[in-house]
Amino acid sequence: MNCYINACELGAALYGGGEDSDILSGTSQFTVIQEKHRRMNVNLMLDRIDVAHQLYDEIRKPVSKSLKQEPGNSFNAFNNFGDLWYDFEFFAEAKECYEYALEIGLKDEAAALRKKISDCVARAAEMQ
Repeated sequence: MNCYINACELGAALYGGGEDSDILSGTSQFTVIQEKHRRMNVNLMLDRIDVAHQLYDEIRKPVSKSLKQEPGNSFNAFNNFGDLWYDFEFFAEAKECYEYALEIGLKDEAAALRKKISDCVARAAEMQ
């Protein structure tokens, strides 16, 4: 377990981040998003929820700003982060991600996203 924690902390220095970080477009953006997703997954497995939220915030803000410039990357990022939150039963966070993905406006994905949002609402209600 310490090995995973050390890897997460080393990753912060290697891949940057923070609230004010700028994410580049295209391939660079994809690489940063992918790395944050991996690190979030490990931190959620280690029950380091605060770190997972911080990593998500580091991605959410810059990706939200580029919804129209990078619709494919933005959609995939929010959909994948939503799936990750959902898998760990953080339904409010998952719902938010799916709503961002829906906002991008990819018509082929709209029905699936609405179902995911509905599932989040239902699962959250079950847990109360």
